[in-house]
Amino acid sequence: MKKEVISDKQGISIVILYMSGTSTIVVFGLLAEMDIWIANILAVSFAIIMGLIIGRIQSSFHGEDIFDISIKCYGRFLGGIVIILFAWFAFHEATLVVINMQTFIIETSISETPYYALTIPFIFICAWAIKEGIELIGRWSSLFIIIFIFSVISIVVLLIPEMNPSNIQPILYNGMKPVLRGTFAAFTFPFGEIMMFPMFLYDFKTNKSSYKIYTLGLLLSGVIIIMTSLTTVLVLGVDVATGVYFPTYHAVKQISVLETLQRMEVIAALIFLFGAFLKISLLLLGVCKGISKIFNIKDYCFIVIPIALLMINFSQFAFTGRVVMTHWIYEIYPIYTFVFEIILTLIILIPVEIKRRRMRGRTT
Repeated sequence: MKKEVISDKQGISIVILYMSGTSTIVVFGLLAEMDIWIANILAVSFAIIMGLIIGRIQSSFHGEDIFDISIKCYGRFLGGIVIILFAWFAFHEATLVVINMQTFIIETSISETPYYALTIPFIFICAWAIKEGIELIGRWSSLFIIIFIFSVISIVVLLIPEMNPSNIQPILYNGMKPVLRGTFAAFTFPFGEIMMFPMFLYDFKTNKSSYKIYTLGLLLSGVIIIMTSLTTVLVLGVDVATGVYFPTYHAVKQISVLETLQRMEVIAALIFLFGAFLKISLLLLGVCKGISKIFNIKDYCFIVIPIALLMINFSQFAFTGRVVMTHWIYEIYPIYTFVFEIILTLIILIPVEIKRRRMRGRTT
């Protein structure tokens, strides 16, 4: 495989779009209720610490992905088990994005369209993108990020007349427990997913680029998510926001300027679809790289289509219905993802730190 190096700007753009691209229709940290903004600030703070940890791991193995690092830390057998866990988590996350994308389209626009008519073309576009490589995705992200940020800021500004400050008052009315629950939920999704980036982002220009990309990317995406989440609660209120599947999308529908500027939710929907495209593409890339590493395949490209088809099929029977999926996401998903995001990261970090200390001891 050819070596693909991305610039810091492209890397930051990828992180921002990955983390906040779906925030145009959903709200993160709603378990915190009126104090959602506090929960998101705390979640971003913890995520930046996570980003520094990931940057430290990658700076110790410059130019190598998390799969090579796993093998170097634990050997072929134990490292292979770690790779399987990373690949499974990426596969499952991508499947959830596929389900959300398909559900959103059906519930908001074309409800009679068959599932596969929507999903197959979308996934095949993602498969084509990753066959072209991470450099293509990086260039696309650096261009689209301008449109994305401008659109988000415009939506927030246009919704100012619809905001009601009483929807977030009084502060800490129910104490810290809801805030902590919201923080945990927002950290596990989407911020904790920063641990998956070493699957597909590893050929940086400098050894310190990972620190800059992850910290700045998380900070900026956090600002965007705080803006959109807070705006949604200010416009709809906590009760309405928790009662609909895509609250930010419903909030954007409130925009009406002089009865001429309306239907802005179309822009929000398009941004979400572009964000879903990026997220599925990167996760699919991570899965294919992990599987190719397990079976010692030099080029991952020829397994992209089979994995994509498997992802489509798995999305069909992963949940028996929307209600079951919603219950799983709110009650089980945070704990499930915590195991992968924190425990797997620590599994990699511990031998990396041992290696760094040994090398430091030899030089003194």
